[in-house]
Amino acid sequence: MSNYIYVVERLRWGGEESHHYVIGVYSNLREAVKDGIEHHDYRGGCGKYQPRIIQTKIDSNEHNTMVHNIEQAHALMDVLISPVSESELERSENE
Repeated sequence: MSNYIYVVERLRWGGEESHHYVIGVYSNLREAVKDGIEHHDYRGGCGKYQPRIIQTKIDSNEHNTMVHNIEQAHALMDVLISPVSESELERSENE
């Protein structure tokens, strides 16, 4: 189990100074990205509200913004769902 949690926010026009709100908190990065994409599409997909995903830990003030907009969310989802070849898996296990 990961020590990280992922906070999914919606930022109006992608800006921190504009209206924004939390839409979910997840222990699984893939679920967080999926939710960010789904909420973007639900809001019409026009770009008015952009997803932001922040990786952090409970009881910590350290954080890392992983996704700043819908394009980054789709790119990260592509990586998360891409199949891993057996040779790549074997290589990572041997390192």
